[in-house]
This record gives sequence, structure tokens and C-alpha cells, in this order.
Amino acid sequence: MSKKQVLPTGIALAASVMLIGLIMRSPITTLPLMLSQISQELGVPSGQLGILTTIPLVMFLLISNFASKTMAVFGLKKALFLSIASIFLGRHCDWL
Repeated sequence: MSKKQVLPTGIALAASVMLIGLIMRSPITTLPLMLSQISQELGVPSGQLGILTTIPLVMFLLISNFASKTMAVFGLKKALFLSIASIFLGRHCDWL
């Protein structure tokens, strides 16, 4: 492989990993800041809404077990594309 082909691929791979990290971090860091507002709007004590902060962590735990198997089957680039596509579909396709 020439250096011209590796450089754009490496930059795209690094950007993909950073964007996925930002997408995965936001539910964990922003939800606790909004719990008081959510509890006021719903009329529920904030102690009962504490489970909302653990759901992203539990899902990360469950899904991360399949990451190595997915990369072994599809390869790194296709696995990253699959994860970005599933995040996009989950975020933007309410009709699914």
C-alpha cells in the first residue's frame, strides 16, 4: 500500500472512533444533569429516575461483548460502518 492510500483511511478511522466515542458518552454525562427537570415534568421523585442513568451503562456492557465477534466476522471498517449506521437508524428513524 502506498502512503497516499493509508493516510486518508487512517484519518477517517480516527475520526470515526472519536465520533462514536462522543455519541456514546453523551447519554452517560448529560442525563444526570437533567434528572431534576425530568422529575419535575413527570411528577416523579428523582430517586426513582436513577435507573435512567444506569440503562446506558448496562447496554454498553451487554453490547460490548459482541464487538470483538462483529469485528472478527466483518473486519474493522465494516464493523465501524455497521455501528455508525445502527446509531443513525436508531436516532433518526422513528418509524422502525
